[in-house]
Amino acid sequence: MYVWGVSAYAALLFYRRRKLKKSLAGMEKRKVWDTVIYVTKMPVTPSTMGVFRHKIVIPEIILKEYSREELQTILLHEKTHIHLGHLLFYLLWDILRTLLWLNPFLTIGTKYFREDMEEICDFVTIQRSG
Repeated sequence: MYVWGVSAYAALLFYRRRKLKKSLAGMEKRKVWDTVIYVTKMPVTPSTMGVFRHKIVIPEIILKEYSREELQTILLHEKTHIHLGHLLFYLLWDILRTLLWLNPFLTIGTKYFREDMEEICDFVTIQRSG
């Protein structure tokens, strides 16, 4: 039963990552201030993907509506996630959740884990941006 649960949970996470990767392949690439970004038309928050080959995704509306300074801060925030290794931590968290899928506290704790990562990144970004 345990091995079945691990397999099912791993398959679900693999499916979600593959779906995300496919959606990323259809996005437009742009270079903004020496940073390659992927632009999406979907109403999502800016995000960073990829543990080894990092990709920053920014909605098209942000590129149109936000000022240069705001956009630079958003890019700095996403680069800070990369610099601090948060993407690797997210992968390790997902592996831990897969192996210990019976523990409901890991699933509940995911929300708090992601919030903590965002707060850390916000704090470091504020320090770096002045």
